[in-house]
Amino acid sequence: MLQLSKADANANVLSPNQDLMALIAGARTTQALFIVAKLGVADLLSDGPKSCTDLAAAIGAHAPALWRVLRALISIGVFAGDQQALVLTPLAARLQTNVPGSLRAYAIMSGERWVWQSWGAIEHSIRTGEPAFEHVFGAPLFRYYGTNPDAGQVSAAALDSLSARDNAAIIATYGFPVSGTVVDIGGGQGALLAAVLGANPGLRGL
Repeated sequence: MLQLSKADANANVLSPNQDLMALIAGARTTQALFIVAKLGVADLLSDGPKSCTDLAAAIGAHAPALWRVLRALISIGVFAGDQQALVLTPLAARLQTNVPGSLRAYAIMSGERWVWQSWGAIEHSIRTGEPAFEHVFGAPLFRYYGTNPDAGQVSAAALDSLSARDNAAIIATYGFPVSGTVVDIGGGQGALLAAVLGANPGLRGL
């Protein structure tokens, strides 16, 4: 069995400063994940490795700038490879569209301006107890979605991607009747209801 010396083991332990720096830089990581998710980089790698130049050409990006983002994500294990051959890792695979467990939509929502700008005004909430979102955008979140339907669709898709992980467990655990009507209150786009009805064809849904 391979054993590490104490010195080798300690070399792999981050100092408190390094741990804290990684947490402080978390917002930058979010934005890096946001842009590769929004541009569909992981989808382009689904059929095998590609160079950064080819990826940039496919998405209409500036290759040196794209490489800086990809290199940062490689350093934390999201992608692998080098500038000539980028490949998916298990983490990057979840940034693809329409794969089991995909979090692409959630990564996109997390980096959109209505999310990061309201988080940027957190001091207002802490000092006043009022929602930062309303302070920044002048309206409650769902009224904002009403006047910015694209944002609402992004948010709905993101929440669907999170609930998809739980739907199968809910269906397997709860004893739904053979017939009747299931009402999903505040169910977003109805992903849970659709899953319930798919597994229980004798039910109706509202």
